[in-house]
Amino acid sequence: MDIAKTGHAAAEQLNIASGNVNDDIEALGDAAGRVNERIGEIATETQARGAEFEDETDRLVRLATERLEGVANAIRGTAAEAGQAAANPADRANARLEQVGDSLRSLSEQAAERMAEIGVALYVTTDDFRARLDGALDGVGARLDETGEEVEQRTSLMVQAIGDGADTAATSIFDILEALRAQSGAMREIASRTAAHTEQSLEETEAALRR
Repeated sequence: MDIAKTGHAAAEQLNIASGNVNDDIEALGDAAGRVNERIGEIATETQARGAEFEDETDRLVRLATERLEGVANAIRGTAAEAGQAAANPADRANARLEQVGDSLRSLSEQAAERMAEIGVALYVTTDDFRARLDGALDGVGARLDETGEEVEQRTSLMVQAIGDGADTAATSIFDILEALRAQSGAMREIASRTAAHTEQSLEETEAALRR
């Protein structure tokens, strides 16, 4: 088997898989937009609790909008880098994919931290309110952390599949492509599941705030 042809074919397939992952990351960006909308609704209810919270709420909404947009843009940039790296020869795909995994994990940690900051800024009246909000936001942060770890694991498996195919001439190109398709599908499932979990946590937060 021509190792060079094998590497290039695998890189082409990885480019397609990266495009699929990019679509799902766009979906996560949309979920972040929905987070911002919910925060706006929560801010409206918070304003009704007293005039002294209006200035702080406005500041919070602006801060949340800027930071969520920053996270979404960073995710899109990372996905674009993954697609560009996949178009290069297979000997560069390993390093690029490792960077993607590290970036996604870092972004999930940043998102959890931002949500925690939002929770702190939304503290307004009772200990019960604080406890309910903390619980919901911690749930979102934990799910984002789990997603970052799982994406990193899937990325490592993709890297391994490419490495095995390029280094071992006896490995079938069809096996390599099948492994890439499987990992891409799994990462799409992760993205979809994370968006659903985030939306569920936001609904729980909203329900807690209304009680």
